[in-house]
Amino acid sequence: MRRRSFLIQSALSAGWVALPTLFEFGCKEKRMDKEFKFKGHVNIVGAGMAGLYAAKLLTQHKISHTVFEASAQVGGRIKSLNGFETYPIELGAEEIHGENSIWFDSLFQLGAKLINPDQQDYLSINGELVPEYLWDQDSRIKPGIEVLNELETGSILSDNSLSDWWQGRLPQDQRLSQTLVYARSCNDFGTSADRISVKAINYENREWRSGDNNLILSSGSFTDYLEKLFPEIIPKVKVVTPITRINYGSEYTEVIDAKGVVYPAEKTIVTVPLSILKQGIIQFDPPLPTEKINQFNSFGMDTGIKMFLRFSKTWWPEDMGSIILEDSLPEIWATSQGKEAVLNRTLTVFVMGAGAEILSQLEPQAAVNRVLGRLEYYLGVGLAQDLQKWHIQDWSKEPWIQGAYSYAKAGAQANRKILRQPVNQQIYFAGEAMNDVHYATVQGAMESAQRAVWEIGTS
Repeated sequence: MRRRSFLIQSALSAGWVALPTLFEFGCKEKRMDKEFKFKGHVNIVGAGMAGLYAAKLLTQHKISHTVFEASAQVGGRIKSLNGFETYPIELGAEEIHGENSIWFDSLFQLGAKLINPDQQDYLSINGELVPEYLWDQDSRIKPGIEVLNELETGSILSDNSLSDWWQGRLPQDQRLSQTLVYARSCNDFGTSADRISVKAINYENREWRSGDNNLILSSGSFTDYLEKLFPEIIPKVKVVTPITRINYGSEYTEVIDAKGVVYPAEKTIVTVPLSILKQGIIQFDPPLPTEKINQFNSFGMDTGIKMFLRFSKTWWPEDMGSIILEDSLPEIWATSQGKEAVLNRTLTVFVMGAGAEILSQLEPQAAVNRVLGRLEYYLGVGLAQDLQKWHIQDWSKEPWIQGAYSYAKAGAQANRKILRQPVNQQIYFAGEAMNDVHYATVQGAMESAQRAVWEIGTS
């Protein structure tokens, strides 16, 4: 779902050399130690990427397991739309964030063509689209670049919100710089500037290890590759089986579904989204430790919307990667970028946090009209008459997900190590929120599953 960007001016100021556009190399999947002591049964709650990958790893170690999924389909926040365009559209996760990850390795081994699109980002200024290579020459934008670079390489100890932290660095009259920082930091991180901890942004930027290239599939969809990656796992998932209670503390754990059916196992891995844990949709008996519950509440998972607008003609630059707007619609991009032999006629509107909450409260057609109005206001083009169709993916309205992805709240002293800590050597936690650094990414979910399975195997 996220379009992560790093040190946006490094390509201009540091003699950056791009990797090949078509990646034709890959790393071997990181293997766990062959010594795996555990021999019992494992229940896995949730069949998003973390749950599916945990099942795959357990299968490799010949450990019996059962995967439960509340919804009718697997994949979680990996979800693809067919038929809207001549190519599949990713409603959730869209990019592979870096070439040094399990997700990259998995796709590479399955023969996927991964593209690093050679396209230009633009900033909208009074109806004019200013390309990224000119940003560092504009006094209205340069302070924003400097703030982004500080977020990337500095050592920030303040747990204040991003908006509080940038006061003084970006005065109110530096609206364009604020717009740039908002789009490339808080919107990318799934929320708004007054909610997210600046310390957490800085920590993730400094500790990021997956690589800086944002890659996309040139053909096919993530859903297609899930089916290829987990051919023996997916057919066995118990779909439409919401788990409402998990008991632990005796010899066995028990997961209990909405119909009251009890499934015992020695260990249980919980991979449901953080929002589900925060709301207590799954009850634990005995209750989880207070310290862990407090940490659930130290993280947010806001509304996230991807809106797709297909037009009868292309009015944006052919080389456009994305456009950053001076508005509550922080970023739009050409949906077709990097795809093989397709028409460039659809835009993705990417909105998180407060801006997404406004759209989410509207009727779908009213939300589309609002977006079109703001696009016309800033870009000065007549769009409504050229719109052919639209689609909205509002992740807050998915009943078993209820949000985009996790972020650390400002001032909450959020700690993902406590969030992910096993309970009683019986209940283990995985999912994007349980990853210290690569949270809000597919590879982060996979890494968390790898850790949870390793904790079970060595317990």
